[in-house]
Amino acid sequence: MSTQDMLGDALAQVVGPLKDFFDKLAGKDGLQWLEAFKRFLRRENPWSKLLKFITTIAVAGAEKFVAADHFKADNETGVKLWLSDNFKQNFLGKTETVVAGATLTVYEFIKNSLDASIIAELGDRHETSLFHLWELIKKQSKGEEGTLRADGYANIFYIRATDGTLWAVNASWYDGSWSVNAFSVGHPIGWDAGSRLVSR
Repeated sequence: MSTQDMLGDALAQVVGPLKDFFDKLAGKDGLQWLEAFKRFLRRENPWSKLLKFITTIAVAGAEKFVAADHFKADNETGVKLWLSDNFKQNFLGKTETVVAGATLTVYEFIKNSLDASIIAELGDRHETSLFHLWELIKKQSKGEEGTLRADGYANIFYIRATDGTLWAVNASWYDGSWSVNAFSVGHPIGWDAGSRLVSR
């Protein structure tokens, strides 16, 4: 059989699966299928046992973001905040410069999960920035429904502190304000199923 014949045979076999794939992309779960396809192209497991794809969201960039100017009680947007001592010690002294705009991916945990497993699955896409966290909190300043869960569940972002150490930063809507805390990624207690994760 010639190369041309083999190529023609391969193309004939892919027509049906491609039509099925395009039908799925056009359906109600199209974004989930697209995300799975992108993971497949990166040679990752497209059907995670830890993370369920929820949506993507575009976030603008910033030339400069000074954490202490925004993460405070009397911030310019009126977002009500409670900050843990861990967060204050590790992040309030941070200034981020030239934060690029990004398309963030939002996942929900299928089962209770540890940071190490989550980071390993996401690879180099796990890390976000304080600016990204702030922008998403600001969009739901009064606990409205949106990208983040605003019902007491955790919303996790992996962010580097002032000294460069990676932390799991959790924002949860609780008792009329956003509670923002920072946990070591080596913390032995995992995140509950149903919690959300925001990554690049």
